[in-house]
Amino acid sequence: MVKDFHNIKIAIVDDHPVVRRGITSFLGDESYIEIIGEAATAEEAIELIRNKNPDVSIIDICLGDPVNGLQLLRSLNLKFSGIKVLVLSIFEDSVYAERVRELGGRGYLQKNRGPHLIVEGIKRIYEGKTFFPDDYKYLLVESVEQTSHNEFEKHIAKALTTRELIIFQLFGEGYETNDIAKRLNLSKHTVDSHRKNIKSKLGITRNNELVRMAAQWNISNMKKPI
Repeated sequence: MVKDFHNIKIAIVDDHPVVRRGITSFLGDESYIEIIGEAATAEEAIELIRNKNPDVSIIDICLGDPVNGLQLLRSLNLKFSGIKVLVLSIFEDSVYAERVRELGGRGYLQKNRGPHLIVEGIKRIYEGKTFFPDDYKYLLVESVEQTSHNEFEKHIAKALTTRELIIFQLFGEGYETNDIAKRLNLSKHTVDSHRKNIKSKLGITRNNELVRMAAQWNISNMKKPI
């Protein structure tokens, strides 16, 4: 039990029911945490937060509907002053952590870091602090230092939308179009459209060029998983 804490009301936003159940299950072991609702889409999340006013909202960066987690974060900060959001991600990437900060998120955590860190993040954010673990803080500084010497990497980060950057990164990890579509709950046609837009923005014409460029981006901007 956390000293001097009353019930911390939590909203969970993730498009995968199994993930929501998993988070609900381990948070249920904390006597001072109360799950006040779940949402699978951005629209459901806004309605839930408006009606239940959670203390902390946990949001997945890759929602399956057209509005992703970062777009939802932007909307929430416009609609609800002082909202406290912890963003969960499959990506250990300084670019996304930095965008979460810029959009008003209070914390960013890779999903595989473990339940204890999600609990710690909730406590810190509830207390009015932020929660970007030390390795993410290091990555943020490292990214700035590296990209200051590489204008093209800066261009990639600025030119691509959040969704395009996620898809770009997945191509660099070796995923095929069908795999990416399944992973992000998108149609193959939508992924193909994003790929065309990415190639156009980066001035490349061949798919293998895209994969090589994305792989190099991943090497330069991502820390190896622990």
